[in-house]
This record gives sequence, structure tokens and C-alpha cells, in this order.
Amino acid sequence: NKKSFNRALVILQRKFKSSYIIGYPYKMTLDTSNICPLKCFLCPTGQRKKTRSKGLMKFSTFKKAIDEVGDYLYSINLFNWGEPLYNKEIFEMIKYAKKRKIKTILSSNLQVFNSKMAEELVKSGLDELSVSLHGASQKTTQIYQIGIDFNRTIKNIKKIVEMKKKVGLKIPYIYWRFIVMKHNEHEIELAKKISKEIGVDNFDLAKNRG
Repeated sequence: NKKSFNRALVILQRKFKSSYIIGYPYKMTLDTSNICPLKCFLCPTGQRKKTRSKGLMKFSTFKKAIDEVGDYLYSINLFNWGEPLYNKEIFEMIKYAKKRKIKTILSSNLQVFNSKMAEELVKSGLDELSVSLHGASQKTTQIYQIGIDFNRTIKNIKKIVEMKKKVGLKIPYIYWRFIVMKHNEHEIELAKKISKEIGVDNFDLAKNRG
């Protein structure tokens, strides 16, 4: 099919270091929001840098991008330097991508969230949700994720897990993404314990690349 042929073509061109690319991307990242409530000090959005204006991607812009390359995409990241749940059209974007049989991935700190959004998120068909939470307590987490409410994130993960059970779906597959730093490494085991208790599918340890 189109997707498989295109992917093989791109991989071959990469292998032979071709200077002319004739294939289409099979993975894509779209920054659906570059606004975030947190002030993580290694993040350009968190630093409130004014190198680009703040805004939300319109569904029409998203649709145009998907209509152009959707036949070739295997997966799409609907986030980059912001909190995608600020975008009120994010669930429509997920649904539109799913209609084209594209795997959808979202990353969030779940600070901008409620029960209605939990239902919309699960029913949208989102495949993977990576929850950024770099600690196992308010005291530790807020050292890097300045402005976060640790308990709010935990409560909102529970809402999503409960909604998945309620509607009988196994997706989105939920990752707790824990970036290891000197100030939080002592809470790794506690975070793993909490993740099991609240029903997270995978506890993902990542090293700080900043």
C-alpha cells in the first residue's frame, strides 16, 4: 500500500544518503499549541521567550496538512513546545487523523483538564498519552515544573483511567514520563508505585537532555 511503499522509499534514500528526497514523511509533529501554564526552566515556552508569537493551530490548518500527506503517515505527534489541551479543537484533530488511520500521540501535564475532557479524550480515539510528571510529590515536582499542581495531574490521570473502563476501551495507552534529575531521582520508586496504583500503562524513565 501507499504507506508501506513510501516508508520503504524514504528509509532507502536515508540509507544511501540521497540528496534528493522523493518520498513523503511517514511521521509528523504538529505544534497544536505553543502555550503552557508551567514555567519549566529548560523549555523555551516555559521561559516565556518572545521569539515567536503564542497561538493555537486552527482545525482548518491541521486539516490542510493531513489532506496533503495523510495517505503516507503512520503516526502524528500533536504536541511540541506547548500544552495541546489548550486547543479546543484538539479532539476534532485526533478524530480526523484517526479517520485516515494515523496513530495519534499526545503529551500533556494535565493541568488544563476536567471530567468532560476526559470523556472527549477517550472517545476521540487517541492512541497514546504521555503525561509529563517529573516527581512523586508536590515539593519535588515543582522544582522543575514550576507552577504545577501534582495532585491535580494525578486526579486527572485517574479520570482518564476510569473513563477508559467506563466505555470499555484500552486506549489511550498512558505513559507517566518521568525525566530523571538529581533532585527527583530519590522518588523514582515511589513514582513507580503510584503509577501502578492509579492504573498507568507504562512508567517511562527518561534522562534530562537539557
